[in-house]
Amino acid sequence: MSGTDAPLHEGAAGLGDPVVASPETDDQEIDVIEGGEINHSAQDTSWKDNHESETAKTQTYAFVAILAGSFAVHYIAVTVLILCNEMEAVSTLTALFDKWLPVISSFVASATTYYLSHRKN
Repeated sequence: MSGTDAPLHEGAAGLGDPVVASPETDDQEIDVIEGGEINHSAQDTSWKDNHESETAKTQTYAFVAILAGSFAVHYIAVTVLILCNEMEAVSTLTALFDKWLPVISSFVASATTYYLSHRKN
């Protein structure tokens, strides 16, 4: 011991560090702060499910907007090129769109399928 007969109290950090009580603190009550308890409820998993559902919805709408926008841009570009009598540019643009369409449509299809199969009612 430290040479005094004062009682020992657990340290403030709760790690078992001995703290020698002085005569002034013996009369006072030591405040203990309760930290509460941790509950692993269904709310923890529902947040994750809601987040995934919102992300899937956002991606689906974004891919559909990109698909619709690419159709509009292609249609306008082809119309302008035909009016300018640029038939070679029209064929090049059409070949490019023929390669782009399967890529973006597969993104739309997979995002829509995921969204519809995992959405919450």
